[in-house]
Amino acid sequence: MFKGFAFFFHTSMKYDKKYFTDMVLNQLTLACGAVAAVILPRFLLNAIFYEDRNPRKLLILLLLSIGIPFLTTVCSGILENHIFLHRIHVYNKFNQFMSEKILKANYVFVEQESFIELRKKAEKYLYGDYRGFGVVFENMVTAFGQGAIFLAAVVIISTMHPAFLALFLVLAAAESWLQGIFKKKNYEVSLRQVPLENQMSYLNDVVANFAYGKELRINAMGGWLGEKLQKQIETMMGFYGTIAKNNDRISLLSASVMFIQQGSMYAYLIYQILNGTMGIGDFTMYLAALNTFTATLKELTVSLVDVRQYGAYYTYLEQYLNLSGMSENPAGRVFDRHKPHEIRFEHVSFTYPGQSHAALKNISLSVRQGEKIAIVGENGAGKTTLTKLLTRLYEADTGSITIDGTNINDANYHSLMDLFAVVYQDFQLFSFTLKENIALAQSGHTPDEAVERYIEQFGLAPKVKTLKHGIHTHVFKNLDEEGFQPSGGEAQKIALCRAAFKDADIVILDEPTAALDPKAEDEIYRQFDAIAGGRTAFYITHRLASTRFCDRILVLKDGEICETGSHDELIARGGVYAGLYRLQAKYYETADATASL
Repeated sequence: MFKGFAFFFHTSMKYDKKYFTDMVLNQLTLACGAVAAVILPRFLLNAIFYEDRNPRKLLILLLLSIGIPFLTTVCSGILENHIFLHRIHVYNKFNQFMSEKILKANYVFVEQESFIELRKKAEKYLYGDYRGFGVVFENMVTAFGQGAIFLAAVVIISTMHPAFLALFLVLAAAESWLQGIFKKKNYEVSLRQVPLENQMSYLNDVVANFAYGKELRINAMGGWLGEKLQKQIETMMGFYGTIAKNNDRISLLSASVMFIQQGSMYAYLIYQILNGTMGIGDFTMYLAALNTFTATLKELTVSLVDVRQYGAYYTYLEQYLNLSGMSENPAGRVFDRHKPHEIRFEHVSFTYPGQSHAALKNISLSVRQGEKIAIVGENGAGKTTLTKLLTRLYEADTGSITIDGTNINDANYHSLMDLFAVVYQDFQLFSFTLKENIALAQSGHTPDEAVERYIEQFGLAPKVKTLKHGIHTHVFKNLDEEGFQPSGGEAQKIALCRAAFKDADIVILDEPTAALDPKAEDEIYRQFDAIAGGRTAFYITHRLASTRFCDRILVLKDGEICETGSHDELIARGGVYAGLYRLQAKYYETADATASL
């Protein structure tokens, strides 16, 4: 609880101090109003019924009785509006901080399913089960204000008869303890819900996301997915039903405690009035104190139990905040740009977290300056993993990777990233303009002509001419209804434009022609020299006919380099590569024979 409070306190002090100070002022204001509403009517009624009815005194007491609650209500409303603005400010700044932190986290952990679950559990503490950022923090501060009002009510009730104070405190302790038990059960249920919520979110996304639309319709998956959703809903409702039953028990418990408190106090007050030992003013004050005690105790108990329940999630938030990040090594080597580079892998091995088999085993490889390397092999052989190690998306478990004699872990991270232009098979386009998708962070100071040159080179010019705003048209329609939806081939060409525009020294193309038609594929092959130039280049492909323009071919199998050489050398050797090549060539020959009939 206290660690969580400290976290939110430091966060609010870091980004917007008024978020916390206005919450404290609001609670003090509410406390003053609540106490005044209990005490002042007593003095007003006594002045009317038992004193000399001095008009001046009555007017002052009347103004205080209605004026203080009015002022505190107005001030509280203003403060709550300010708190809302400060909360949004802190939320946005904290999200910015977390975005930067995730971008620096080790990619190998971020892409794991366990990271997604950790994030969901951490967000339960940050957002209180989607009730809003900082709701747990605000409940903590509210609890202090409610505690002040509660203590004032306790003091007033104790002047009536000490036995009532003892009775009420015993009941309050019992209620808090029992509520804690039920809330803990709800917490345990909520934890088991997280994987189901992820599954539910995925199914809803599949149904709503147009990218799945063709598969859903062609394969008539509507009914099948509907059944899956229905089963998921039924399972989720079972969890929600358990939580609802526990909340019903909490409500019944609170109502029972309130019944005992109010019943005993009303009986005592009526008895005192009938005996003439208590006046109207005291009667009114004690009734108001009882109602304040009951209401505040209920709110205080809910707040404290709520804080305690969500406090259990703070452990996950700590893990989330302490994600191991990749060292940017600002003092590391800065590489010279626009020159060839020599790359060496020495006994490199890598295993994905949670996996028992290594994805790469004892890889040793030397790539000469300006050499063009094709990497081939069956799915899961480790082709993409090798390039992700080179670009430090992953870090090798053993061995070393050097560029120009410098271990990549000892290099300046940003300088290292500047060396690479990469098009991965699962590349992503953004809902920004076409120019921004190509020039990215350089868009603001890049002339349109520089981008249009690459658009022309990669055959996108005819498409761009049909766009209303040219290269300033948005890709996708998420942010602009006049955006366009690129085809698979167009999207791949945009990604290639992006890689060429970066003008990096090392080029990595992972299945860059997978979504292109044969004519466009042939054009890309012909332009490969123009893309790579004199740079070091890696070309990952399943289409072995496209490896002829590379200087050397690496054949991976089960995470190891099993063959290396030129196309002709590997064909002559008659090994794994030759077998794969003949297998592909057979289908082309069959297709040609069929076409000639």
